[in-house]
Amino acid sequence: MTSNSTAEHARWVDEPDRRGTWAILSTCILTITLCCWSSVYPHIPPRSAGTFKKEMGKINLFLVGLLGPEFLLPISLGQWSSARASVKRFREAGYENWTITHAFFADMGGFLLESPGSEMFPIDAEQLFWLIKDGFVVYPELDVEDIQDKSKSEGMAR
Repeated sequence: MTSNSTAEHARWVDEPDRRGTWAILSTCILTITLCCWSSVYPHIPPRSAGTFKKEMGKINLFLVGLLGPEFLLPISLGQWSSARASVKRFREAGYENWTITHAFFADMGGFLLESPGSEMFPIDAEQLFWLIKDGFVVYPELDVEDIQDKSKSEGMAR
């Protein structure tokens, strides 16, 4: 069976009379860009960081997300695993009010340690646990609401 008709192939479509290729591509690019920008949450920058350096954390994660959202998955799984281990460690030590929110807050640089003669620096949940356990610092009495109050986005955006 032979056919004289030629198969019609997809090709570039100009804009003037209908929705063209550029309109579709630009909409997709804009959507991906907005999704990546609004979904990444970098660690808390040091207090001494300037405006440019503060934004670089978000820009770096944003660029990783643009290259491939699947690259962000192992990062977030590692953070989630670390937070869960932190909750388990704190609860086994008797700190029942330590939650996953506390753990994420600690791991992203929310707790600062000040030592004599130096500026404050962030410590993660594991470091905080050992400092509390060994009696160097007091357990921070911080409610989940206090942590959520520091967030710059609402629940749906997170």
